[in-house]
Amino acid sequence: MKHDETRLRAAGASKTVRSKRGAKDEIDANRLTASILAPFDKADFEPGMTADDISARFGPSREAAEKRLKEFERIYRRRNGLPGRCRLASSIFCSRKGARATGSQVSLTQPLRR
Repeated sequence: MKHDETRLRAAGASKTVRSKRGAKDEIDANRLTASILAPFDKADFEPGMTADDISARFGPSREAAEKRLKEFERIYRRRNGLPGRCRLASSIFCSRKGARATGSQVSLTQPLRR
């Protein structure tokens, strides 16, 4: 194991020590907290869900609900094999695979361009 540094919680009152991973740890802690307070599996997430829906169901602030909505969309895409760059909407499928996964019929009038 190649440890670049030792991270100590208490570095002493007179000395401030900044860790290279400090910001990453903070992000990870925030994500863990969000997943506990507003879990994806309990949200009944559907494409088209809004931050207001999340706020009403779990009670976080508007800003926190907007961030959690982005996380929900990312989780939904990953679980359903959808591309990460498209916007999820309740009536639009991002890919043929995503449409077929829900049982929708897909027909193309023109071949897909790659």
